[in-house]
Amino acid sequence: MSIPFGIGLGISLLKCSDDFEKTNKYWRIIYFGFLTPSIVYFIKLLATKFAVVLGYQTPAYLILSPDHMSDIWGVSRAAYVFFCLPAYFVAISQLSKVLTQHCWEFKKNILYWIALVLVPAIMFIENDRTGVLYCALGILFELFLFLKNSKFNAKGAKRLLISLALVTALILFVASSLQRNPLWSTLIADAKLAVQVDKYDYWKHLESTANVPPLLNELGVPIAESNFDRIAWGIRGGQLIPQHPLGYGLMTLSFGRLNAIDFPGSRTNMSHSAWLDFTLGYGIPGFLLLFGAACLVLKNAKNTPLPWQTLIYWTLGFMTLLFFTKELSSEIFMNAFIFLLTMFSSLSLKIKPTN
Repeated sequence: MSIPFGIGLGISLLKCSDDFEKTNKYWRIIYFGFLTPSIVYFIKLLATKFAVVLGYQTPAYLILSPDHMSDIWGVSRAAYVFFCLPAYFVAISQLSKVLTQHCWEFKKNILYWIALVLVPAIMFIENDRTGVLYCALGILFELFLFLKNSKFNAKGAKRLLISLALVTALILFVASSLQRNPLWSTLIADAKLAVQVDKYDYWKHLESTANVPPLLNELGVPIAESNFDRIAWGIRGGQLIPQHPLGYGLMTLSFGRLNAIDFPGSRTNMSHSAWLDFTLGYGIPGFLLLFGAACLVLKNAKNTPLPWQTLIYWTLGFMTLLFFTKELSSEIFMNAFIFLLTMFSSLSLKIKPTN
């Protein structure tokens, strides 16, 4: 169902690409769509926090719940990273052009400024390490563009001030995340043990090891399961690919099902890498088809008229990269990804003149 909608929307936008006013209007609508998940998040946050104080009964669908397994309205942190960050990266790209050209026009670019504030705030509130990391990379990229275009004149001084502001924001953002999330401090120590998948089997989550004393890292503290499991599962998933080159047949829980063949009783589900789980589900041919499609769309983006070219590079490029590092192994994420693939591929078509 994603494919016909994506193709139709892409061709419709492409046919209007010669009309500046229509394209500008449609761009604002499409970008607002990418920003909507962040807006909805804060609506739910305010409804959850203040409704009780004001004496109102909050509807279930407006309660901000992270329990996506048992709560029908619950949303996982991974979903916020996937659906919110594309708007942030597009905003970074657009504001870089605006500020470099000194065409501030705050009202015209207000959606980008909103994204620049809301999205990092969500990653900070949710305390998601991957989201925080990508937000920090976005700030670094913005800083790189300013330094690249700096000149020793009055405008260059303004760029330098903005660069200093970005450095300050980056330091404060990263430092706050490191302080709030202790998992960062033991990441390297946990990784040294996690890579030894044949020696330490804590990553298998076997029933027989449920009451075994915790494994201590070189710092003398118990390993953080989040760090240990993600790294060990990634290595184990890579080992399973040559054993099952055609995959399990279903993406969801493919890692757990294939892993249980060698280790009965193992209670694992996802490898925490969408591309790895997709390969384990649909095999090497499946991975090459979907990943190859993404690479082709990015390659052909040079044929896409502006501003849609910017949208392709920053949303599809980000999502393709994110699939390597995030547990997005569910149909909703792949459906959204395929929708964008077909929409963006349609935008790179060459339409013949009607006359």
